[in-house]
Amino acid sequence: MPIFPALPDRARGTSAANAALTVSTEPVARDQRVWLTAVYIAYDAVVTVQAPVTLNSGINADFDTRLATIPFVGDRWGWWVPDTPIPLGLGDTIDVVAPAGGASVTSAVQVLIDKEYPTPDTRGGWDYKNVERE
Repeated sequence: MPIFPALPDRARGTSAANAALTVSTEPVARDQRVWLTAVYIAYDAVVTVQAPVTLNSGINADFDTRLATIPFVGDRWGWWVPDTPIPLGLGDTIDVVAPAGGASVTSAVQVLIDKEYPTPDTRGGWDYKNVERE
């Protein structure tokens, strides 16, 4: 166990004035176990918009799911933290859309995910007991 735990990975972006912003996480790779832990959105002025958080399935578009909608009603900041971290499967991504807020209003989005990788065993191989095999 490391002395200092690793910081969660982040996907983030900043929009231009009066432009929608879409931020997507990297697709989950075969050797990862990944959980969505939080989504944060900030505008530089008060806005009234709805920001969707969507699970974009790596299996098929039929499995895409709207996880949450972050409401902004006369607010500048919004966030969504699931009650329990949401596990992501192979190829899954999280898409967050921050709609345009109005003339000269910019937005910023940050998506936090936790990752766990397999650890090397004593023979120089990999411990895949908790990782899916092909």
